[in-house]
Amino acid sequence: MKNFMYINLCLIMLSTSCQSEKKEKKEAAVFNVTTPLVKDTLVNKDYVAQIRSINHIELRAQEKGYIQSIFVDEGQFVQKGQPLFKIMPNLYESDVNRARAEVKYAEIEYQNTKNLSEKILLPLRKPKWPKQNMKRPKPNWHP
Repeated sequence: MKNFMYINLCLIMLSTSCQSEKKEKKEAAVFNVTTPLVKDTLVNKDYVAQIRSINHIELRAQEKGYIQSIFVDEGQFVQKGQPLFKIMPNLYESDVNRARAEVKYAEIEYQNTKNLSEKILLPLRKPKWPKQNMKRPKPNWHP
């Protein structure tokens, strides 16, 4: 059985090795050549992007509050001193009224204290030094 396999193997090798190669001739392909037409064309493509200015200025509020109206649009040119926003004045009006009331209260307290001191304490005051020599004693320390 082994001999039979060796013989078959040899026959297969001989049959494949004895074949002659045939080279096929390749013909050169012929192409038609033209010149392109020169023409301006427009190509429109949409891209997602963010545009940022060279001088990016971040605005922050100096005061707290709610915006009542906006006077400019995004990207609009503005001049120095031009108002950009208006803040609701309700918070500030109440603060101003409260401050005015505190000032008025302080003025009344001052006048009352001044009147009391003039009526009660003024007659009780007597100078510690004689009138002809109204100089006060100098402190002991030197600056």
